[in-house]
Amino acid sequence: MDNLILDQPASEWQNPKHYLATKGDRFLNLIIDRIVILAIYVIVGVFLFRRSDLQSDRTYSMIGIYYFNLFFFVIVYYSVMEAVWGKSVGKMLTKTKIVTTSGKRPELISILGRSLCRYIPLEPFSVLFSDLPQGWHDSIPRILVVDDRYPTEDEW
Repeated sequence: MDNLILDQPASEWQNPKHYLATKGDRFLNLIIDRIVILAIYVIVGVFLFRRSDLQSDRTYSMIGIYYFNLFFFVIVYYSVMEAVWGKSVGKMLTKTKIVTTSGKRPELISILGRSLCRYIPLEPFSVLFSDLPQGWHDSIPRILVVDDRYPTEDEW
């Protein structure tokens, strides 16, 4: 029983804040993910909206439908990628992942909240004014983007 340690603070190597992704990595994640989202959206859109009568009807209502679909698609993209793998394509390429502030795998409700928080006005600029490389879509659901080397108990 001498080796049993309960309710002790995490050692420095276990603290996820020591593994935070840089602002440069976060920006690269954003650019890569936006390119991937746009590419998938265009490819899917070509197949779904191939009918000439839909393409010829370029009314404001059709533009609204395209934007609503893109809004929905972005939420689904981030939610599915991060729930299944703990990372998006951008994070895969920069070797980062998401964890909770306690260093655990986020629950689905936190991931959905994170995806919805991306639509807060001026949210992309919140990273610039934060001490940590963390935007509102991270701080509200209490999620951190960390290096892949961070040891999590429950891997994806």
